Amino acid sequence: MKKLLFRAFVPALICAIGLSSCNTGSSDVVTEQTLGYCLTYSKNVDSHAQVFNRMSFAAQYNYTNNTVDLALIGTIFPVAGNATGQAYPKMEFSTLPWKYNQFGWKETEVENVTPTINGVSNPPKFKKLKFGVLDGFNGSSYAPGIMYKFEIDHNGSDVEVMGCCMTGKTESTDPDGVTYCPEDDAQVSDKNKPVYWVDFNFETSKADIYIFNAKFLDRMPSLNLEFTDVPFGVVNGEVTLTSDALTPEYDGIPYPSFPITNLKATVDFTKGMNLEFHCDFRGSDYTVKFEGKY
Repeated sequence: MKKLLFRAFVPALICAIGLSSCNTGSSDVVTEQTLGYCLTYSKNVDSHAQVFNRMSFAAQYNYTNNTVDLALIGTIFPVAGNATGQAYPKMEFSTLPWKYNQFGWKETEVENVTPTINGVSNPPKFKKLKFGVLDGFNGSSYAPGIMYKFEIDHNGSDVEVMGCCMTGKTESTDPDGVTYCPEDDAQVSDKNKPVYWVDFNFETSKADIYIFNAKFLDRMPSLNLEFTDVPFGVVNGEVTLTSDALTPEYDGIPYPSFPITNLKATVDFTKGMNLEFHCDFRGSDYTVKFEGKY
């Protein structure tokens, strides 16, 4: 079996640490990839406890059988009353199915699968597992896109896991031209600063934009907001999202009193996202801009 291995550390939707291809001794064609580190948001649906951490992955893609052996490294699930959550050793899934979607992503989407965890006899059950990789290069360096979403039964509670997330700089400008940036606000702790994530549905060409710890005014409480069903298109590997008008949601509840208009965003899977929209706050128009990286 002959392997070709190269390594790179490149800012991307994630950094690709390694990629190799090989023949396993049979006629199967297999690639081995180590992917990380992805900023990840996890939420306990019942208690609303939340954790941000970084995860990495090992993926062995079989191109003959269209299966993938997937390992999750650095998993932490939120637990009510526990500030750091519960960490697990490496979680391993074997022979999960995958397929290419219309945009070239290698997509895995399964339900009710349980990982193998060394030393853990009763591991959490993944009620839904969605994982995708887009092979790409930044110059001569391998720089893939990656995104994932998990729904997990953890000790009898539902946990949602989302990644890769983005951080950066948020600026809101009021009608008088006064700007506010929560990332520069000394009164906002690091764990309460805004984090952004986009969930793409490549079958419908619509995406959900999540803003965790959203804060557009100094007197505004931090909220977890969601902008649903935003249309998008892909040109030369760059995603453009646009919406003339939408209603934000907080914990699944629509808030029509604070309409969002003129939303425009671009996502580059080797860099990050630029986002701009207008928010009507009690009759005043605020312009919100975000520039972030994975």
